[in-house]
Amino acid sequence: MKLEERKKKIEALRAKGLTYEKIGEQFGITKERIRQILTFKVEYCERHKRKFIGTCIYCKTEDEYVKKVKSILRENIFDQIFLLIPHTRKREVVMKRSAVIRALKDNYHFKFSEIAKLMERDLSTIKYLYKKQWTR
Repeated sequence: MKLEERKKKIEALRAKGLTYEKIGEQFGITKERIRQILTFKVEYCERHKRKFIGTCIYCKTEDEYVKKVKSILRENIFDQIFLLIPHTRKREVVMKRSAVIRALKDNYHFKFSEIAKLMERDLSTIKYLYKKQWTR
């Protein structure tokens, strides 16, 4: 039985005046679980095709990511990122790319996976460039 169906049946029994304990006995669950089912509203995120209670964690994470990117846009670092996306191994470009990765990680608290997505690189490359110490 789906949670939505079960919740409707529980609400109907509760409307008839049954206690949480009596309802729980009928469904084979505790009275606390009955209370939780009646209290929490399970919603569905169309964008991510997932059920959630409260706020969709995927939407929340994406919103935080967008805020980070917008803060960078204000400081024109984003322009530098797009100049560094093309795949080249020229030392000066790779050094600049490494500096931008370090700035994104240290100053803006981006995750390595977010930086990799933003710079169109794989995660191991981003981690390598972050740890690399450049000497002239």
